[in-house]
Amino acid sequence: MLVSVLSFFLGVLFCQQWAALPSILSIILSLAFAILMAHFKYWRIAFFLIGLVYAFISAHDVLSNRLAFELQGKELLIQGEIIGLPEYNAQRVRFDFKVTDTSVPLPDKLRLSWYYPKQEVTAGQSWQFFVKLKQPHGTFNPGGFDYEKWLFIRQIGATGYIRRVGEASLLDTKTFWSSISVLRQRLGDILSGQDISSTSLALIKALSIGDKSQISVQQWQVLSKSGTNHLMAISGLHIGLVAGMVYWLVFKCWLRLPSNRHSAPQIAASVAFMAVLFYAALAGFSIPTQRALIMLAILMLSIVIRRHVKTIAENPGNGA
Repeated sequence: MLVSVLSFFLGVLFCQQWAALPSILSIILSLAFAILMAHFKYWRIAFFLIGLVYAFISAHDVLSNRLAFELQGKELLIQGEIIGLPEYNAQRVRFDFKVTDTSVPLPDKLRLSWYYPKQEVTAGQSWQFFVKLKQPHGTFNPGGFDYEKWLFIRQIGATGYIRRVGEASLLDTKTFWSSISVLRQRLGDILSGQDISSTSLALIKALSIGDKSQISVQQWQVLSKSGTNHLMAISGLHIGLVAGMVYWLVFKCWLRLPSNRHSAPQIAASVAFMAVLFYAALAGFSIPTQRALIMLAILMLSIVIRRHVKTIAENPGNGA
Protein backbone atom coordinates (compact mmCIF):
# COMPACT_ATOMS: atom_id res chain seq x y z
CA MET A 1 0.00 0.00 0.00
CA LEU A 2 2.81 2.40 0.86
CA VAL A 3 4.48 1.84 -2.52
CA SER A 4 1.13 2.37 -4.30
CA VAL A 5 0.56 5.67 -2.48
CA LEU A 6 4.11 6.75 -3.33
CA SER A 7 3.55 5.85 -6.99
CA PHE A 8 0.35 7.90 -7.05
CA PHE A 9 2.21 10.84 -5.49
CA LEU A 10 5.00 10.60 -8.07
CA GLY A 11 2.38 10.71 -10.82
CA VAL A 12 0.93 13.92 -9.39
CA LEU A 13 4.42 15.35 -8.95
CA PHE A 14 5.36 14.48 -12.53
CA CYS A 15 2.36 16.49 -13.77
CA GLN A 16 3.71 19.59 -12.01
CA GLN A 17 6.82 19.54 -14.20
CA TRP A 18 4.91 20.02 -17.47
CA ALA A 19 5.01 23.46 -19.06
CA ALA A 20 1.60 22.87 -20.66
CA LEU A 21 -1.19 20.40 -20.08
CA PRO A 22 -1.76 17.60 -22.61
CA SER A 23 -4.88 17.23 -24.71
CA ILE A 24 -8.00 15.44 -23.52
CA LEU A 25 -7.16 12.57 -25.89
CA SER A 26 -3.79 12.07 -24.19
CA ILE A 27 -5.50 11.94 -20.80
CA ILE A 28 -7.97 9.32 -22.05
CA LEU A 29 -5.15 7.21 -23.48
CA SER A 30 -3.22 7.47 -20.20
CA LEU A 31 -6.28 6.34 -18.25
CA ALA A 32 -6.81 3.40 -20.62
CA PHE A 33 -3.15 2.39 -20.23
CA ALA A 34 -3.50 2.63 -16.44
CA ILE A 35 -6.48 0.26 -16.55
CA LEU A 36 -4.46 -2.12 -18.74
CA MET A 37 -1.56 -2.08 -16.27
CA ALA A 38 -3.96 -2.75 -13.40
CA HIS A 39 -5.41 -5.71 -15.31
CA PHE A 40 -1.95 -7.26 -15.57
CA LYS A 41 -1.27 -6.35 -11.91
CA TYR A 42 1.49 -3.84 -12.61
CA TRP A 43 0.21 -1.81 -9.69
CA ARG A 44 3.08 0.65 -9.40
CA ILE A 45 2.75 1.76 -13.02
CA ALA A 46 -1.04 1.81 -12.72
CA PHE A 47 -1.06 4.03 -9.64
CA PHE A 48 1.57 6.31 -11.19
CA LEU A 49 -0.64 6.81 -14.25
CA ILE A 50 -3.76 7.26 -12.12
CA GLY A 51 -1.99 10.00 -10.16
CA LEU A 52 -0.91 11.61 -13.43
CA VAL A 53 -4.45 11.52 -14.85
CA TYR A 54 -5.92 12.82 -11.60
CA ALA A 55 -3.56 15.81 -11.62
CA PHE A 56 -4.26 16.50 -15.31
CA ILE A 57 -8.05 16.43 -14.80
CA SER A 58 -7.84 18.66 -11.70
CA ALA A 59 -5.68 21.20 -13.53
CA HIS A 60 -7.96 21.18 -16.59
CA ASP A 61 -10.97 21.76 -14.36
CA VAL A 62 -9.41 24.82 -12.72
CA LEU A 63 -8.01 26.31 -15.92
CA SER A 64 -11.31 25.88 -17.77
CA ASN A 65 -13.01 28.06 -15.14
CA ARG A 66 -11.15 31.24 -16.10
CA LEU A 67 -12.24 34.54 -17.56
CA ALA A 68 -12.55 34.54 -21.34
CA PHE A 69 -9.95 36.73 -23.04
CA GLU A 70 -12.55 38.83 -24.89
CA LEU A 71 -14.23 39.84 -21.58
CA GLN A 72 -11.10 41.44 -20.17
CA GLY A 73 -11.41 45.16 -19.47
CA LYS A 74 -15.17 45.29 -20.06
CA GLU A 75 -17.63 46.60 -17.49
CA LEU A 76 -19.90 43.76 -16.40
CA LEU A 77 -22.92 43.78 -14.10
CA ILE A 78 -22.79 40.84 -11.68
CA GLN A 79 -24.49 39.55 -8.55
CA GLY A 80 -22.96 37.36 -5.91
CA GLU A 81 -21.86 36.81 -2.35
CA ILE A 82 -18.71 37.75 -0.44
CA ILE A 83 -17.00 34.61 0.85
CA GLY A 84 -14.17 34.52 3.34
CA LEU A 85 -12.94 37.48 5.34
CA PRO A 86 -12.43 40.80 3.50
CA GLU A 87 -8.95 42.33 3.81
CA TYR A 88 -8.86 46.03 4.63
CA ASN A 89 -6.09 48.57 4.17
CA ALA A 90 -6.00 52.35 4.02
CA GLN A 91 -7.16 52.60 0.39
CA ARG A 92 -9.23 49.53 -0.42
CA VAL A 93 -10.84 46.31 0.69
CA ARG A 94 -10.16 43.04 -1.12
CA PHE A 95 -12.37 39.98 -0.98
CA ASP A 96 -13.31 36.74 -2.72
CA PHE A 97 -16.63 36.92 -4.53
CA LYS A 98 -18.84 33.99 -5.53
CA VAL A 99 -20.81 34.88 -8.68
CA THR A 100 -24.48 33.86 -8.60
CA ASP A 101 -25.96 35.83 -11.52
CA THR A 102 -24.45 37.40 -14.62
CA SER A 103 -25.42 37.99 -18.24
CA VAL A 104 -22.20 36.45 -19.64
CA PRO A 105 -20.26 33.29 -18.69
CA LEU A 106 -17.89 34.13 -15.84
CA PRO A 107 -15.73 32.11 -13.44
CA ASP A 108 -17.47 30.94 -10.29
CA LYS A 109 -15.01 32.75 -8.01
CA LEU A 110 -13.46 36.21 -8.37
CA ARG A 111 -10.92 38.25 -6.43
CA LEU A 112 -12.16 41.85 -6.27
CA SER A 113 -10.89 45.15 -4.92
CA TRP A 114 -13.15 47.98 -3.79
CA TYR A 115 -11.41 51.35 -3.46
CA TYR A 116 -12.67 53.66 -0.73
CA PRO A 117 -15.99 51.91 -0.03
CA LYS A 118 -18.61 54.15 1.57
CA GLN A 119 -20.08 51.36 3.72
CA GLU A 120 -18.68 48.38 5.57
CA VAL A 121 -17.99 45.32 3.47
CA THR A 122 -18.32 42.05 5.40
CA ALA A 123 -18.52 38.32 4.77
CA GLY A 124 -21.95 36.97 3.88
CA GLN A 125 -23.15 40.10 2.08
CA SER A 126 -24.80 39.74 -1.33
CA TRP A 127 -24.07 42.57 -3.76
CA GLN A 128 -24.89 43.74 -7.25
CA PHE A 129 -22.32 45.99 -8.89
CA PHE A 130 -20.33 46.68 -12.05
CA VAL A 131 -16.84 45.22 -12.25
CA LYS A 132 -13.91 45.32 -14.64
CA LEU A 133 -12.04 42.00 -14.74
CA LYS A 134 -8.85 40.47 -16.08
CA GLN A 135 -7.38 36.98 -16.18
CA PRO A 136 -5.25 35.86 -13.22
CA HIS A 137 -1.77 37.24 -13.56
CA GLY A 138 1.13 37.99 -11.28
CA THR A 139 4.85 38.74 -11.43
CA PHE A 140 7.09 35.81 -10.59
CA ASN A 141 10.55 36.61 -9.27
CA PRO A 142 12.90 33.93 -7.89
CA GLY A 143 12.35 33.73 -4.15
CA GLY A 144 9.33 36.02 -4.33
CA PHE A 145 5.62 35.47 -3.88
CA ASP A 146 3.94 33.74 -6.82
CA TYR A 147 0.57 35.53 -6.90
CA GLU A 148 -0.74 33.64 -9.93
CA LYS A 149 0.00 30.31 -8.25
CA TRP A 150 -1.81 31.53 -5.13
CA LEU A 151 -4.87 32.41 -7.23
CA PHE A 152 -4.71 29.00 -8.93
CA ILE A 153 -4.68 27.18 -5.59
CA ARG A 154 -7.72 29.14 -4.43
CA GLN A 155 -9.45 28.40 -7.78
CA ILE A 156 -9.95 32.09 -8.55
CA GLY A 157 -10.75 32.56 -12.23
CA ALA A 158 -10.38 36.35 -12.52
CA THR A 159 -9.35 39.45 -10.61
CA GLY A 160 -10.73 42.95 -10.87
CA TYR A 161 -12.22 45.96 -9.14
CA ILE A 162 -15.57 47.63 -8.57
CA ARG A 163 -16.75 50.25 -11.07
CA ARG A 164 -19.57 52.82 -10.72
CA VAL A 165 -19.36 52.66 -6.95
CA GLY A 166 -22.46 54.80 -6.53
CA GLU A 167 -24.57 52.18 -8.30
CA ALA A 168 -23.46 49.28 -6.08
CA SER A 169 -26.45 47.72 -4.34
CA LEU A 170 -26.45 45.60 -1.16
CA LEU A 171 -29.02 42.85 -1.72
CA ASP A 172 -28.85 40.75 1.43
CA THR A 173 -26.75 39.90 4.50
CA LYS A 174 -26.57 36.39 5.94
CA THR A 175 -26.89 35.73 9.66
CA PHE A 176 -23.87 34.35 11.52
CA TRP A 177 -25.36 30.87 11.96
CA SER A 178 -25.99 30.39 8.24
CA SER A 179 -22.36 30.61 7.07
CA ILE A 180 -19.00 29.83 8.65
CA SER A 181 -17.55 32.93 6.95
CA VAL A 182 -20.13 35.13 8.67
CA LEU A 183 -19.34 33.45 11.99
CA ARG A 184 -15.64 34.16 11.47
CA GLN A 185 -16.50 37.78 10.66
CA ARG A 186 -18.64 38.04 13.79
CA LEU A 187 -15.91 36.61 16.03
CA GLY A 188 -13.41 38.99 14.45
CA ASP A 189 -15.69 41.94 15.19
CA ILE A 190 -16.07 40.81 18.81
CA LEU A 191 -12.29 40.60 19.18
CA SER A 192 -11.88 44.05 17.62
CA GLY A 193 -14.27 45.47 20.22
CA GLN A 194 -12.10 44.32 23.12
CA ASP A 195 -9.56 46.50 24.91
CA ILE A 196 -6.53 44.90 23.25
CA SER A 197 -3.52 46.52 21.65
CA SER A 198 -3.40 46.42 17.85
CA THR A 199 -0.28 44.25 17.80
CA SER A 200 -1.80 41.65 20.15
CA LEU A 201 -5.15 41.78 18.36
CA ALA A 202 -3.50 41.00 15.01
CA LEU A 203 -1.80 37.89 16.45
CA ILE A 204 -4.95 36.72 18.25
CA LYS A 205 -7.00 36.98 15.07
CA ALA A 206 -4.35 35.11 13.09
CA LEU A 207 -4.28 32.23 15.57
CA SER A 208 -8.01 32.03 16.24
CA ILE A 209 -9.81 32.70 12.94
CA GLY A 210 -6.91 32.63 10.47
CA ASP A 211 -7.12 36.36 9.69
CA LYS A 212 -3.55 37.58 9.04
CA SER A 213 -4.54 40.77 7.23
CA GLN A 214 -3.95 42.99 10.28
CA ILE A 215 -0.40 41.82 10.98
CA SER A 216 1.82 44.80 10.22
CA VAL A 217 4.97 44.75 8.12
CA GLN A 218 7.04 45.35 11.26
CA GLN A 219 5.46 42.34 12.96
CA TRP A 220 6.16 40.15 9.94
CA GLN A 221 9.78 41.27 9.99
CA VAL A 222 10.13 40.35 13.67
CA LEU A 223 8.45 36.98 13.10
CA SER A 224 10.67 36.30 10.09
CA LYS A 225 13.90 37.20 11.88
CA SER A 226 12.94 35.07 14.88
CA GLY A 227 11.97 32.11 12.69
CA THR A 228 8.41 32.04 14.04
CA ASN A 229 6.48 33.38 11.04
CA HIS A 230 5.25 29.88 10.20
CA LEU A 231 3.33 29.83 13.49
CA MET A 232 0.90 32.38 12.06
CA ALA A 233 -0.30 29.84 9.46
CA ILE A 234 -2.73 27.47 11.18
CA SER A 235 -1.55 23.97 10.32
CA GLY A 236 -0.69 20.64 11.92
CA LEU A 237 0.88 22.17 15.02
CA HIS A 238 -2.23 24.13 15.94
CA ILE A 239 -4.62 21.31 15.01
CA GLY A 240 -2.56 18.84 17.08
CA LEU A 241 -2.46 21.13 20.12
CA VAL A 242 -6.22 21.69 20.08
CA ALA A 243 -6.91 17.98 19.56
CA GLY A 244 -4.52 16.99 22.33
CA MET A 245 -5.97 19.43 24.86
CA VAL A 246 -9.59 18.51 24.10
CA TYR A 247 -8.77 14.78 24.10
CA TRP A 248 -7.05 14.98 27.50
CA LEU A 249 -9.83 17.08 29.06
CA VAL A 250 -12.68 14.85 27.80
CA PHE A 251 -10.77 11.68 28.70
CA LYS A 252 -10.26 12.80 32.30
CA CYS A 253 -13.87 13.98 32.70
CA TRP A 254 -15.37 10.83 31.18
CA LEU A 255 -13.49 8.59 33.61
CA ARG A 256 -15.39 10.28 36.44
CA LEU A 257 -18.81 9.56 34.96
CA PRO A 258 -20.71 6.36 35.88
CA SER A 259 -21.01 5.09 32.32
CA ASN A 260 -19.56 1.94 30.80
CA ARG A 261 -21.35 1.96 27.44
CA HIS A 262 -18.50 3.72 25.65
CA SER A 263 -14.85 3.81 26.62
CA ALA A 264 -13.12 7.06 27.51
CA PRO A 265 -10.70 6.94 24.53
CA GLN A 266 -13.60 6.57 22.06
CA ILE A 267 -15.53 9.51 23.48
CA ALA A 268 -12.41 11.66 23.80
CA ALA A 269 -11.38 10.93 20.21
CA SER A 270 -14.85 11.77 18.86
CA VAL A 271 -15.14 15.04 20.76
CA ALA A 272 -11.54 16.03 19.94
CA PHE A 273 -12.16 15.53 16.21
CA MET A 274 -15.35 17.61 16.30
CA ALA A 275 -13.46 20.35 18.13
CA VAL A 276 -10.63 20.49 15.58
CA LEU A 277 -13.15 20.33 12.72
CA PHE A 278 -14.78 23.47 14.09
CA TYR A 279 -11.37 25.10 14.62
CA ALA A 280 -10.33 24.24 11.05
CA ALA A 281 -13.55 25.81 9.76
CA LEU A 282 -12.80 28.99 11.73
CA ALA A 283 -9.32 29.00 10.19
CA GLY A 284 -10.86 28.98 6.71
CA PHE A 285 -9.97 25.39 5.77
CA SER A 286 -6.58 26.32 4.34
CA ILE A 287 -4.55 23.61 2.57
CA PRO A 288 -2.24 22.92 5.58
CA THR A 289 -5.31 22.76 7.82
CA GLN A 290 -7.06 20.29 5.53
CA ARG A 291 -3.96 18.11 5.38
CA ALA A 292 -3.62 18.01 9.16
CA LEU A 293 -7.35 17.39 9.56
CA ILE A 294 -7.25 14.34 7.28
CA MET A 295 -4.33 12.80 9.16
CA LEU A 296 -5.96 13.48 12.51
CA ALA A 297 -9.25 11.99 11.28
CA ILE A 298 -7.48 8.72 10.43
CA LEU A 299 -5.86 8.61 13.87
CA MET A 300 -9.07 9.37 15.75
CA LEU A 301 -11.02 6.85 13.64
CA SER A 302 -8.51 4.14 14.57
CA ILE A 303 -9.12 4.95 18.24
CA VAL A 304 -12.91 4.92 17.87
CA ILE A 305 -12.98 1.54 16.09
CA ARG A 306 -10.20 0.23 18.37
CA ARG A 307 -7.88 -0.51 15.50
CA HIS A 308 -4.23 -1.16 16.34
CA VAL A 309 -2.05 1.28 14.41
CA LYS A 310 1.35 0.15 13.17
CA THR A 311 4.04 2.68 12.39
CA ILE A 312 6.33 2.44 9.36
CA ALA A 313 9.34 1.86 11.60
CA GLU A 314 7.67 -0.98 13.45
CA ASN A 315 9.23 -4.37 12.76
CA PRO A 316 6.57 -6.88 11.65
CA GLY A 317 8.64 -9.73 13.06
CA ASN A 318 8.62 -8.55 16.65
CA GLY A 319 5.08 -9.82 17.26
CA ALA A 320 3.61 -6.32 17.70
